[in-house]
Amino acid sequence: MRRGTGIIEFFDRFPNEEACLDHIHVHKWTPQRKCPECSAVGEWKKIKGTKNYRHSCGQHHSVLRGTAFYRSNLSIMAYFYALLLFANSSSGVRSVFVRKQLGIGLKAAHRLCSKIRVHMAAYRRPDFLGGQGKTVYVDEVYIKYVIDQDSKKMRPSIVLGIMCEGLLLSGIIPDRKRKTLEAAISKWVHPQSKIITDDWVGYKRLSSLGFIHLTINHSSGYFSDFNGNSTCEIDSYWATLKRSLRLYHQVSAKNLWLYLAENEFRYNHRFSNCQPFEDLISHWPELDSTVLEKLKNRYNWTELGAT
Repeated sequence: MRRGTGIIEFFDRFPNEEACLDHIHVHKWTPQRKCPECSAVGEWKKIKGTKNYRHSCGQHHSVLRGTAFYRSNLSIMAYFYALLLFANSSSGVRSVFVRKQLGIGLKAAHRLCSKIRVHMAAYRRPDFLGGQGKTVYVDEVYIKYVIDQDSKKMRPSIVLGIMCEGLLLSGIIPDRKRKTLEAAISKWVHPQSKIITDDWVGYKRLSSLGFIHLTINHSSGYFSDFNGNSTCEIDSYWATLKRSLRLYHQVSAKNLWLYLAENEFRYNHRFSNCQPFEDLISHWPELDSTVLEKLKNRYNWTELGAT
């Protein structure tokens, strides 16, 4: 089995703030990166006591700029340790646990966990799944652990899952209508794929869209056909997702997409040759307000069937 990153190895590699910042500098900027101000290639030197590096032209820049952790008052070492907790967890990490581990306030722990989920959401994701000769599993599930922050009432949400060859894409959909399901499947599934679904009426016309469609008659109590086709692969993920959300007791409707991103990242890395922690600390995409909205749209598919 793949070995995870242990606590002793973590503190050997990252004994202080400087080690964490240097690691980000190497993987995000590289020592010979162009300066954003003068556009010249030159050397960068760490400014002692800060999170900034100075370019040979004299300009100062924070190595955390453009990341989910920019302008945070918390130590970057605290974020690295929390990333380790998230990477080594099989079902999720509550902010109460992070608060105890790091010795910070509960609100600070909430913000830290939210930033980490944004960082996980920004990780590379397939543009689509399937293709000719490949089998794609599609199913939807009701999530009842969702609360509307305005009304303070529980508001169950519907999540659509698409899985192929062990990789999963998931997103929030407004309803189970045919138009909504077909729009989401057409966007994320490659044409000519073989799609296996249950017998919900919203999937009935997938064959007319160019897909090879097989149906498992769940309403009659069947969960596989005589050829061994079933939806068990994606059904097993729903059990994993629900177990994780039960850990958090309830999640805000506006933040549900972050929890989907967290669980999707963890699930898609379960058989990865690279340790999840290594992926999380080596991937530093540029993030700003516009990118954040695009990330949200990765997991919020409520507008796909609107036109």
